[in-house]
Amino acid sequence: QLFNSAAAAASMARIYAELGIEGEDTSDLRATALRYLESPMGETLASTVYAELGWAAIRRGDVEDATEMFTRGLAGTSATKQLELPALLFGLGLVRTAAGDAAGAEALISEAAEFIEERKMAHLRPAEAVARGGLLVATGRYGEAVDVLAAGADAAQAMGVAGFEWRL
Repeated sequence: QLFNSAAAAASMARIYAELGIEGEDTSDLRATALRYLESPMGETLASTVYAELGWAAIRRGDVEDATEMFTRGLAGTSATKQLELPALLFGLGLVRTAAGDAAGAEALISEAAEFIEERKMAHLRPAEAVARGGLLVATGRYGEAVDVLAAGADAAQAMGVAGFEWRL
């Protein structure tokens, strides 16, 4: 039961971050999610929780926290690790982009893109566009970035994934 609550708290923390809402309530959600992971069954959905908290940290501009969350999500043995692997890798790609490590970011983004291609996880194409578009902007390849972000927005719209559509 606690692992479900951890995932819900982490998702709410991410939603608040996406909306630009910060404060005691959002900090409490993050702390609650992390505390629940310490329970005996906490590892069950840990990768999902870490992915959500990592993306929330990116939205808050906290690169250090994002790095920690994505790294912890990749290191564990969570039941959801394979499902969250692309989100964790795309997130770390954005972290590397922010750190100025374009080659490292490209490697992570490409690894995640290959993973979703091999497993026919087309629903993650918009997430790929966010990561790859961010890298292209950071490296001054604006024309390519516009194309990648537009394709991602089209895919998000076609799938009804509004959260990615507006971000793209």
